[in-house]
Amino acid sequence: MSAITGEMLERLSRRRRFAIRTLHVAQRLLIEHAPAREVSVQFHLHLSRVYAIRAQVLAALAAMNRGIEMQPRRLSARRPLRQERAGVRRFG
Repeated sequence: MSAITGEMLERLSRRRRFAIRTLHVAQRLLIEHAPAREVSVQFHLHLSRVYAIRAQVLAALAAMNRGIEMQPRRLSARRPLRQERAGVRRFG
């Protein structure tokens, strides 16, 4: 992949719903080439989260360059327990 520009991040933000803070972290990491530790201190994030943001944004940029539409992950609703579905109550 070629060098990442602000225009690429702007296009990515229009196509995929990243949080504003995530885009700011990505800008500091990928465009301004700030060290990950410095970014983690600046944004009050764990270092592992900073690396995860980098990986997510790079994967989304690579998919965008290949023409693949990536959808954000959806969290499924909590499934009821079998006892709740069967109408059996415990502890009561």
